[in-house]
Order: sequence, then structure tokens, then C-alpha cells
Amino acid sequence: MKKSMLALVAGLPLALLAATSTPKGFTDDLDAALARAKDGGKYVYACFSGSDWCGWCIKLEEEVFSDDAFAAAVKDDYELVFIDSPRDKTRLSDHARAHNPELVKKYKIRGFPSMVVLDGKDGSEVTRASAYRRGGAAAYAEYLKKVRTTDFKKLAALEKEWIAPLEAKYEALMGELNTACGKAIDAEAAKPENKGKRREELHGAAMPTVKTFLPRFSAIRDEAAEKAKTAPEEVREKLGALAKRLGSWVESIERQ
Repeated sequence: MKKSMLALVAGLPLALLAATSTPKGFTDDLDAALARAKDGGKYVYACFSGSDWCGWCIKLEEEVFSDDAFAAAVKDDYELVFIDSPRDKTRLSDHARAHNPELVKKYKIRGFPSMVVLDGKDGSEVTRASAYRRGGAAAYAEYLKKVRTTDFKKLAALEKEWIAPLEAKYEALMGELNTACGKAIDAEAAKPENKGKRREELHGAAMPTVKTFLPRFSAIRDEAAEKAKTAPEEVREKLGALAKRLGSWVESIERQ
């Protein structure tokens, strides 16, 4: 009887054996984590997840949280909290069932998985972002260590100086392009031979208009790439990414 019971338990999926969906090294009690963080001079990393329905949440757990090395690597700097919103509420502890919905509202979570980093000193928000990042446990731990040492007030000021003007130019130009493309499609739709056609069928008529805008988008790309050469280290990578993204888009249009 004892052997047969052991065999039965051994054959069960790990998810069924787990008491809750909270990964090893995490807690589902944010208040307790904040209290420990305050005493230990740490930050709190809160992951908002949908553990049984969100594809990126599942990947995050498989690639990062399931690796014991992750929690071990960040334990000196962070208290880890898992705030789950699964479809299957039996995956939650009584505490999580009672508090997680209000925490999702309090921190205005709009998508999953999301991360919110809090300062243990006063519980203030340090930063937030999508929680999923490629690269596995070691890369994720390294990223959180960088977050721990980043001066986000300084970073916000640098982004306002170096990046915001370029993003504003891009948004304004994209708005202008959308208006011009709309007019081109309207003109095509007004032709007798296109009567009854859906607007989606006429999008090709806007391509000549799009191509006339490419030099102006290229100018923003070049400005971003040039700024990246002399920008402070904190914003250099983001400027480079903006230049790369614009460059890829311009090249894709040129090939059409």
C-alpha cells in the first residue's frame, strides 16, 4: 500500500503537488515583503502574472523563476513577490485570493506579466516594466542588479533631454503620414472603378505617399544614431535602439 501510494504521488504533475502558484523563493504577501525589505535595506520586486493563461507569464516562470539560481542571485538586493491572477483560483493561497485583485487595481496593472519595483524604505515605486525579458535566469538577475543601482530621477531627466525630442518628432511625423495616407486612400476610393471596394483593399494606393516620407524618417534615424555616439551611457542604448527600429522600417518600405 505504501509503495503504491508513493508511485501515485510520483506520477502527479508538479503543478498539482504545489500548494500555490507562487514560485520558489517568492512570497504572495506584499506587506510582509515590504516589512522585510525595510529591515534589510532592500528593494521589492513584484511580478504580476496570469500563471495559467498568459503565454509570456508561463515562459517567464519556465525560463527564469523555475531556476533556483535566480532567487539566489538577487536575494541580497530584493524581496520577491508573486501577485497572480490565474483563471483557476485554487492556485492561490487564501491571502492571495483576498488581496491580489486590489493590488492589481492599486498599481494600475494593464498587462501581464508586469513588474513593479518598490523601495523598501517607504514603499515608493522605483520603476515598472514588462516583466518578461529574454536571456534566462542569469541575465534577468543581472538586469535587476542594474535596476538596483540606477538613479531613475537622473535617467528620467536624461531621457527628457536626449530621447523625448526625437520621439516627439517621430510621433508628429507619423501623424502627418497617417493623414496623408488617409487622403490618398480616399482619392482612390472615389474612383468609379473602385466603387464597392473595402478601404483595406486600397491600402496599396498609399504606398507612393509613404515613400515620399522616407527621407524625413531617415533624418530622425540618423539624428538618433548620431546622438548615440555622444550621449550619456544611461540613454545610449535606447537611442541606438530607436535608430535601429527606424532604419529597419525604412528599409522594409524601400524594398516594396
